[in-house]
Amino acid sequence: MLPWAAGATGALVVIGPGLNGRPWINLDQSVLDHLPLPTVLLGVGPDVPRRGAFTALAALASPWGGSAWVMKLLVVVMLAAATAGMARRLRSVGALPALGAGLLYAFGPFLMGRLAVGHLGVLWAAAIIPWALPAL
Repeated sequence: MLPWAAGATGALVVIGPGLNGRPWINLDQSVLDHLPLPTVLLGVGPDVPRRGAFTALAALASPWGGSAWVMKLLVVVMLAAATAGMARRLRSVGALPALGAGLLYAFGPFLMGRLAVGHLGVLWAAAIIPWALPAL
C-alpha cells in the first residue's frame, strides 16, 4: 500500500499544476475536453493507430464531463502503478530500498522526460512492465 500511496503522491506533486480544469496541450500530448473515439479501435476508417487503447477510455468519457480529467487520472494511476510495480519486484532487498527504486524508476529522468513531451504510451508501457516481468 505504501508504494501505491508514494507513487500517487509523487504524481500529484509532479503534475499538480496540470490538474486544473484546462486541457493539456504540450508537444505530442493533446488531451482536449472532448476526444473523438479513434475509428481504428472499431476496425473501420483510415486512421493510423497512433494513440494507445487508453485513449479510448478518455474518448468514451467525453460526453460525461470531458475527457481531460480521465487522462489526468490515468497519468496519476500509471505513475503509481510504475512505482508500486518496481517496488514489488525488488521487495526482497527490503522495504525502503524497494520503495526508493520504485520512485526512481517512475520519477527518473527518462520517464519524466517522456511525460513532459507527451509520450503517454511510453508511460503506459513503463507502468505495465514491472507487473508483467514474471510472465515475460
